Amino acid sequence: EQMYVDNQRLKQRIKNGDTIGKFPNHFLKIHKAVMSDDKENDAFFKQQAANFIKAQELIYDDPKNAKQHFNDGVSACLNCHEVKCAGPIPRIKKLYIN
Repeated sequence: EQMYVDNQRLKQRIKNGDTIGKFPNHFLKIHKAVMSDDKENDAFFKQQAANFIKAQELIYDDPKNAKQHFNDGVSACLNCHEVKCAGPIPRIKKLYIN
């Protein structure tokens, strides 16, 4: 939930052309996410988490292309949730910046 809220705020900053700020280090804890089934924390999840972190870091490292990097991060979320936990997909899709 915290990642979603953080990304809602980040989306608004990008859309408004505001400064991006600093990478939220708590995103690095995605690998320790609590899942309903511990077996879900597998190689696929770890790869998707790495893709998400990479896209998020690029937002802060390359703010001129923040919109693209942000949308890549949203896609990384969707790619994982389509396989692991579909519940939040409608909310995640709303994060895309058009």
